[in-house]
Amino acid sequence: MKEFNRDDVEKFILGSQVFGAGGGGDPIEGKQFLLEAVERGVSIIDINELAEDDILISGFKIGALIKGNENWIDILAESTKELKESFGITPKAIIAGELGPGNTSLAIALASKLGIPVVNEDLAEGRSVPELPLNIFSIINKLPVPCVLSNGDNSVIVKKVKDIKELEMFARSASVLGGIGFIGYSCKVKEVRKFLSVKSISESIKLGNCIIDSLQQNQDVARNIVGISGGKELIRGEITDVRHDEMKGFTAGHFIVDNGDDAVKVWFKNENILAWKNDNIEITVPDIIATIDLDGNRPLFNSELNIGKRVAILSIPSSRVWRSNEGLKLLNPRYFGFDLECKLL
Repeated sequence: MKEFNRDDVEKFILGSQVFGAGGGGDPIEGKQFLLEAVERGVSIIDINELAEDDILISGFKIGALIKGNENWIDILAESTKELKESFGITPKAIIAGELGPGNTSLAIALASKLGIPVVNEDLAEGRSVPELPLNIFSIINKLPVPCVLSNGDNSVIVKKVKDIKELEMFARSASVLGGIGFIGYSCKVKEVRKFLSVKSISESIKLGNCIIDSLQQNQDVARNIVGISGGKELIRGEITDVRHDEMKGFTAGHFIVDNGDDAVKVWFKNENILAWKNDNIEITVPDIIATIDLDGNRPLFNSELNIGKRVAILSIPSSRVWRSNEGLKLLNPRYFGFDLECKLL
């Protein structure tokens, strides 16, 4: 195990924003979660340090790109207590539901509140995703129930569901007024170990350190991110169009970056999903599409997109799980209603 310390906070937020693909929870809120976690103390544990029958659970917040004043750490801790009292589920460690600056930070903070470690992995295998079905539980055909949904004032225990999409619809409907906390995805380590290999938290810290070093040495941040991640730069230019539309608990829309010679259009549903270059599909999920502010030299959250901002659009390869046959059947353009094949790096 390794202690997560104050020096890791900014590095993690910056790195996880890249893997968050424009979403994954608000980075400002995420930083506050991490500072609280560091104050209490929290350890990062490798999945291989846990026993086969150790129990993991996941906790996160569901909702569009909106903010609230709720204490999500306390809400999830109380929901974890409900899960234990109702079903006898006692977690040995917390695992993040996805890799992103808000929700992974919340998982770290929850672990610190409960006095248990957080696993150096995430159920979405190294990226953020907009919906509950898009993680390794769907690949292993396991439902994330029992689970507890709570906004602090009201909580609902879900014992069973017909399928994961039904739970997604229920949770998303509950989230539209300001977000909902979710505790569930209980599993034994032996059920998921072979699917977890990206070392989400430490890799985010590593990438964040690269960003900070690049800034200190006056180097090209976007180019160095591409170099360390094995990615590709799609374009540098100016944002010329941004559309945000609330869509039943999501923020969906598109933005366009133009440099006079080329134009890239990115469609997002909380996270960036597809990118076209000069009207031809250039990159799709499961690979990651990230936006870098060229003036601020940092990754951008999708709520920060503004016309006139100078940015670089990067694509980063997804994990081996997402590039497997099972992964590609799950996370692909058709899932989002686009009649397109996956196009990956």
